[in-house]
Amino acid sequence: MDFEAVRRICTLIISCCSGVIAGLFGVASAGLMQVLIALMVIDYAGGIAVAAYGASPKSPDGRLCSAAGLKGLVRKGGIIAVILVARLLDLALGKPIVTDVSIMFFIINESLSILENAGLLGLPIPRALKKTLTALNKEMDKKGD
Repeated sequence: MDFEAVRRICTLIISCCSGVIAGLFGVASAGLMQVLIALMVIDYAGGIAVAAYGASPKSPDGRLCSAAGLKGLVRKGGIIAVILVARLLDLALGKPIVTDVSIMFFIINESLSILENAGLLGLPIPRALKKTLTALNKEMDKKGD
């Protein structure tokens, strides 16, 4: 299979996923949802990298563990379920507020998890980025309460 065929297949898959996201979560929230899903994939891959590196706090020996991986996937599915409930609340209220706030909360949460994985891998993390994401997380927690 040549590069052009792979590119076309990837474009088709991304287009189909984008259509499903827009249909389920509403066109207004589709862009945010795509960002969240990309971050979820990066976070999961980062978790695998941390475990391969032998530094995972989620397994007894710090290595790859299928139970920890399954727990991570279930957690990601739970995030999507919470956002679907938020979307239903928005439909009932007639205002697209709850979905976007929920997605933003999880975007910040996934971003912090990616930074945590980077730290476990020994990568330097810019202090300004760490401070900004932590402050955003605290602000979202205040609004959630």
